[in-house]
Amino acid sequence: MNPPFVPWERLTADEDRQAVKTVLGELGTGRVDMAMAFIWKGAGSLDNGAVLASVMPAPLFETESGLTWRKALATKYDVLLLGRFEGYSFFRESMVEPGMLVLRRKAPHEPPLDRSTKVLFAKTGREEVALRGLRQDSRPSDEDQGWEMFDVGESVLSSASWMPRARRSMQLVESLSETGMTTVGDLFRVHQGIRTGLNKAFVLSSEELKGLPKRERKFFRPVAGNSTIRNGTISPSRYVFYPYGTTGILLKTDGEVKSEVPKYYAGWLAPNADALKQRRGIDPDSWWLLIRERHWQWTRKPKIVTSYFGYRGSFAYDDMGEYAVVQGYVWLWKRNGTTQKPKPTHVGGKRDRSFYRPLLPWAYLGIVNSRVFESLLEAFCPRVQGGQFNLSTRFVNRVFLPDLLDDLRVTAMLLEELADAGRRIHRGDLGDTKLMGTIDELAARAYGAPTGSWIDPPSGR
Repeated sequence: MNPPFVPWERLTADEDRQAVKTVLGELGTGRVDMAMAFIWKGAGSLDNGAVLASVMPAPLFETESGLTWRKALATKYDVLLLGRFEGYSFFRESMVEPGMLVLRRKAPHEPPLDRSTKVLFAKTGREEVALRGLRQDSRPSDEDQGWEMFDVGESVLSSASWMPRARRSMQLVESLSETGMTTVGDLFRVHQGIRTGLNKAFVLSSEELKGLPKRERKFFRPVAGNSTIRNGTISPSRYVFYPYGTTGILLKTDGEVKSEVPKYYAGWLAPNADALKQRRGIDPDSWWLLIRERHWQWTRKPKIVTSYFGYRGSFAYDDMGEYAVVQGYVWLWKRNGTTQKPKPTHVGGKRDRSFYRPLLPWAYLGIVNSRVFESLLEAFCPRVQGGQFNLSTRFVNRVFLPDLLDDLRVTAMLLEELADAGRRIHRGDLGDTKLMGTIDELAARAYGAPTGSWIDPPSGR
């Protein structure tokens, strides 16, 4: 079937929204699409062993609102085929990339089987050739033909994302999964940064900050995020009002704010007072505070920071802990053996898993700014307009990342070399072509594979 592609915001009739909610029930959370209701209802009509094939909006393969929907489908049905046509040209009137889904209803009490899913992926202009290949069950001799068809195991698919991608990316995921490789989510807690609720009232430029008296500047922190992270470094060009200390709120009354930051209050807070009081989730009596200040930033400590959207170069290390993350994410180390997968222990006692060891953070900075890691972002993180990856927690948590404290996989020499590369990135050397090649080679060794099996020769970005 080819259900209508109608996202929630375009469902203008109340009866349409209610119909979608009724069909999806508990699965209808967030901004659902009408296509989800059609597929769920169609699949529900299948007898045991019967098959449903449907065209669908490709973004539904990994939207957050579709997470429980995909999980429910995977529980009741075998996913036989996932397809995606890259771009928007195949269906001329469509505003989203088209995807394809084939499901088969499982029989009750059927023993679990080792099933595979067929993936069809085509670039713009190669859709008809791909469909012909699917009908004839013939596969291209190489990936340069603009379309691919291949099988992946169940380990590649999770409810977080069913998005069909190029064979190299999906098979890379399968091979790393089989080795038991740790992920970002195993090693780090990834947190979204500050939400101000009104950036123009809280975020100042360097020039604006310099215009404030020195005693007022102590209530501001330099910003790490979309606008300040470039080439693996952070530029202190934006500053956020942060009236919090290690014990919490520092300015607790309107009078204290006026007294401690009078010029900032008159220039930014007072003119925006009405809008600040109307922010959702804010106490009107404390209208000068941020909506989400993120209490883990009260204490200044070193951390890996990323932008909301990005790729290689969008990861930096705040070695002094001075930056506050706005429009970005913080990676905090899971300390004292809290990784989810068992790891070897050093002879003589419990391992010290502190992230503040001299080499560890710098070594990770090297890996996450490699093209090797970027190839894994391609496998898990959707691209947004402009080609950048969505680095949200739910996507990046699944990206494979080696445990650099696992001395059965990573030697002391390799750790030192990665750390040296990370320090050079921190100094602003990521644009050096020779360094980029070195980082890629070191990162591939940490993952346990030759560089050439991961990435193509350097493209210059």
